[in-house]
Amino acid sequence: MQKDELNVILLVVNSLKRRNKKMLSHLLFLVDFVEFIKQKRRISISYSELFKVAKVRKLFEEMMKKQKIYGVNTDVGAFLDRKIDNSDVDTFQKNLIVSHSCGVGASFPEFITRGAFFLLINTLKKGCSGVSPETLNFLIDSYNNEMLPDIPEVGSLGASGDLIPLSHLIFYSIEKHRFCFKKGEAFFLINGTHFSTSDMAFSVYEAQKLMRAADLAVSMDIIALDGNSKNFETGILFAKLHNGQRISGENIAAYLSKCRVFPHNCSVLFLKEE
Repeated sequence: MQKDELNVILLVVNSLKRRNKKMLSHLLFLVDFVEFIKQKRRISISYSELFKVAKVRKLFEEMMKKQKIYGVNTDVGAFLDRKIDNSDVDTFQKNLIVSHSCGVGASFPEFITRGAFFLLINTLKKGCSGVSPETLNFLIDSYNNEMLPDIPEVGSLGASGDLIPLSHLIFYSIEKHRFCFKKGEAFFLINGTHFSTSDMAFSVYEAQKLMRAADLAVSMDIIALDGNSKNFETGILFAKLHNGQRISGENIAAYLSKCRVFPHNCSVLFLKEE
């Protein structure tokens, strides 16, 4: 990379590095993700992340001048062999977003949309897509300022990811905030499984809560009926090659161990304080 190109990148990064606080790492865990979204915590970005995003964007712009890139300077689908002139790229990418903003039905719950928006930003922060620092910064500001549109649940077929809901998300930025994306960015912004992932993450999280509640209910029944806690000892649980049964058994054993009066017969459940 030439020295003047590096100076341009540093200039862009320095203008944005006021947001160089840490946030969740790119590797997310289910509980961390759900808590981050439910608590409506703000997203920030580090200096090193911005530098990488700017560097990759510069390389991507050089690639666009030299070769065809699917969905960037070529048409898509059955028309992938059709070259898009550089002067038409901006119009093409806007049409790409508008044409895919065709969802129907009820809107996603707000927390699903927030989760999908967060996952999109978290993906772009890795600096592998070719998105510009300015666009990434705009998306972070939009997220932090609660700029979340109503997005229809029905329409996406899953091909190339959640094209339709992501198009609605980006289309909102174009129409509502008159933001002009850089050349080629539309394809990066609407290809992904962020809505599917957000929806699945919250579904799994709630399912796990139901499982824990079911295990607690079983524990209360065992205590009320003066059951035998030895049935949930480790050796017995591992005798069956069923991982789910073992996990539930361990949960029940843990709940029973907190009862002050068990295994004696009792009509009221008393649990030790954590």
